[in-house]
Amino acid sequence: MFLFDDIRGSSKPRRQSGRGSRTATRCELLAITPDTRLYSSLQYAANQQGWTVRWASSLNVALTILGCRTIPVVLYDSCAGLEDWTEAVDRLKMLPDNPCVVLAASKVNENLWRYAIGLRAYDVVCRTGKPEELFATLGFAWKWKTGQQRALAESR
Repeated sequence: MFLFDDIRGSSKPRRQSGRGSRTATRCELLAITPDTRLYSSLQYAANQQGWTVRWASSLNVALTILGCRTIPVVLYDSCAGLEDWTEAVDRLKMLPDNPCVVLAASKVNENLWRYAIGLRAYDVVCRTGKPEELFATLGFAWKWKTGQQRALAESR
């Protein structure tokens, strides 16, 4: 379980408003896990960070949600046991919006990380890791993905 007792605000993305002042942008995350304790911990920490967390208990539920709305960052719980995580990452990456998929694993090592990156996952985090590391990774994924979307919109 993520232990979210001391989360700093460093991963809160910001954007310029029309008057030049900086305003917080609400980040959104889709957590795919049947583990209600993991989701509850994410929800608690995300609220402190100013993020919105949506929940999908399975890949099929997530695909339905992502078919109706764009959510730039997806946290997939590889410990879910419902689907093979490699197939889940592949299916998520085939979506038109191509979300950043962060894999949450019980143990992270170089081999798992290389394998996941080879499957086009954004990163791998430890399910029992420090909340500041998790939100740093999610914040970078969000900034990278939304930056890509802005650049694409500006080029049109």
